[in-house]
Amino acid sequence: MSDQIDDEILKKLIKKILDLENKNLSNRFEKEEMVDKIINIISEVVKDAN
Repeated sequence: MSDQIDDEILKKLIKKILDLENKNLSNRFEKEEMVDKIINIISEVVKDAN
């Protein structure tokens, strides 16, 4: 059961990260901002799972 939940978390995570990747990142600031967004997404998805 937990493996199934982990797969769902990973799918959501990868999809959201890829959505961010699709936006053109023209400079270093935007890349750092994206890292922050990814961290926030991971936190949200993990909270949703628990």
